[in-house]
Amino acid sequence: MDAKSGDSRTVLSSYTDESFLSEMEWLPGSTIAVLQVANRALQGAEHEGMYLFSSETGVLAPFAADRPTTSNYISVSPAAPYAVVLSIGGGKVSLTLIDGEGSSRNLSAPPVTDQVPDLYWSSDGNSLYCLTFDTSLKENVKERWHRINFDGSPPTAVAKPADAIKRKDLPTTPFNLSVEVEQVTKDKATRSIRALWAESPELEQPALIAANSTWGELSPKGDAVAYLAEGALFLRSLTEIDKSAYLKAKAAELKYAALIDAKMVATAAIMYATDNNDIVPTPAEFKDRLAAYVKDPSVFKDFVWTYPGGDLSKVKDASQVELGYIALPGGRAVTFLDGHSQWVPGK
Repeated sequence: MDAKSGDSRTVLSSYTDESFLSEMEWLPGSTIAVLQVANRALQGAEHEGMYLFSSETGVLAPFAADRPTTSNYISVSPAAPYAVVLSIGGGKVSLTLIDGEGSSRNLSAPPVTDQVPDLYWSSDGNSLYCLTFDTSLKENVKERWHRINFDGSPPTAVAKPADAIKRKDLPTTPFNLSVEVEQVTKDKATRSIRALWAESPELEQPALIAANSTWGELSPKGDAVAYLAEGALFLRSLTEIDKSAYLKAKAAELKYAALIDAKMVATAAIMYATDNNDIVPTPAEFKDRLAAYVKDPSVFKDFVWTYPGGDLSKVKDASQVELGYIALPGGRAVTFLDGHSQWVPGK
């Protein structure tokens, strides 16, 4: 499995106490998502604003303005890059088709009934059907099926389609997203946060997507993760890189970090010797003696102290005398009594 990396950017931040993201649907196999934001700002009535978002361009565009008397329903094709927004309000029903390019166009809706129409798709996702009910005869409610024509022409009355489905299960993604409650402690204060993680049997360890998130969803193409945090919607883009290149870069990063840590230990040893008559600690005592000379004692964790200790002033060439090392696959980050460190390849 190739590795993925990326950064985050804010998609939607205009949340208030009355507004929230009520729905987000990705179009299959595309970078387009339909968002629905609801709010209860006026007398508890729910208003709904619609947006189209592209994870490729990062553009968020209003699709339908808040209308107090309108309810919107999003229906997504099970396979093809289509979504239809069903809007009901003012005694009218309207249908809007959205395609994988982010374009939209109005479709002709079937006759209005006193019930909400039900939308179905063909199994290949390229045809849309609308189910309504004729309730004029109360004792004999009759189903009415129409095929919604994407060219905008009036709906075509049809018999009940054999392949009419609501929506298939979402396709398998390369990893799963999960929200876990984590405990964070600083200065004796502990706080619980919800962290969003990506997990997969092929990943060496879970990858942190966001440190304070309540929800996340992977785009159909696997190129982005949308997530909620602190009342805003963010998008973390994912860029696929070659796994061998990733492992090489990771090894280089670990090598660089080891060289820095080794040098910090050597610098602490020199500072200690300066304050203590040029005496360098022994392997058994160096951690306790040097603790006051480093900001983070964790630099000692993997450091192997090889110098026996003694009077630094009696060393003829400190640049040639090893103080210690940090071992990694492929070699060691070795540091010397003069304070420099270098990489020594090995098995």
